[in-house]
Amino acid sequence: MTDPVVVRGRCRRYRTDSIDEMAAMNTDEFGKLVAVEANARGARFAYRLDVAEFGPLQLTDHAVSAGTLIRSDRDDFYGVVVAVDGVVSFEQAGTQVGTSRSRGVTTSPGRGTLRIRTAGGTRLRGLTIDREVWREQLSELLQRTVTGPGEIAPALDVSGEPGRRWAELLHLVMNDLSAGGLLTTHPLTAAPLSQALLNGLLLAAEHEHTAHLRQQAAPCRPRAVQVAIDAMQADPAQPYTPRTLAELAGVGTRTLQAGFRTHLGVTPTGYLRDVRLDRVHRDLRFGFAETVTEAAHRWGFTHLGRFAAQYRQRYGRSPSETLRRA
Repeated sequence: MTDPVVVRGRCRRYRTDSIDEMAAMNTDEFGKLVAVEANARGARFAYRLDVAEFGPLQLTDHAVSAGTLIRSDRDDFYGVVVAVDGVVSFEQAGTQVGTSRSRGVTTSPGRGTLRIRTAGGTRLRGLTIDREVWREQLSELLQRTVTGPGEIAPALDVSGEPGRRWAELLHLVMNDLSAGGLLTTHPLTAAPLSQALLNGLLLAAEHEHTAHLRQQAAPCRPRAVQVAIDAMQADPAQPYTPRTLAELAGVGTRTLQAGFRTHLGVTPTGYLRDVRLDRVHRDLRFGFAETVTEAAHRWGFTHLGRFAAQYRQRYGRSPSETLRRA
């Protein structure tokens, strides 16, 4: 079997004109047994597969020239695919769903063998997520522990909001990876994009927590407080002080401090610390930093001992433990 071509250490590219090699490529990449059969005898066969690790996500781009029947015994992940060209039918646990321009297909863990039928001239893009990553991210967004993997509806609406926007983001990320990864390799944009893909899918897919995630509570905050929040969220590594934030918001320092305590229950300095901790936590969880020191310095922490104590207090584990788990 032809070894994959690695593009800038991010994207593995496979090419073959053999059905047996197609099966071997997918088995090597995704684990467990993948079997492929041809639907149309004598048809010219060509297959390509691009795979990229993007934080906790595995992104895939498949293109096959002839009709195939694919069977995969791997069922320990969440997956979603959208069709770029052609129509594909997915069957899992007795449920069959086909892709279209308005519909993607999702899979859930624990539902058994997946059977995929492709027509000739089919191209699919999608991603897979480990079920523990899915559960942990849901728990973080809901601010409570989510137990069990949970199922998502097998069809994903990509014609309306928010599914259409999510599919557009998926294509943007994959186009950037194919072009060499200007946005998807830079630490200031890679981690936010990876998290946006994961959170966007949690928001777009139908599952038992969807309604709660889609509820939007409109904050009633004074303009000065919101201006300061927007500045810190946009660039938390900046050396903001209560005075510089107050000047930016056009109010006095005491007025801004009182506004933060009243509407957020923290000081501007405390809010900035939490935003920075969240960015470090995201980079460590999603694999966008090789060391704790790198992530801490990136987001403005200079005293590593104090940072580690604040991190443990906020997340219940040390930053090095988070990095090891990732």
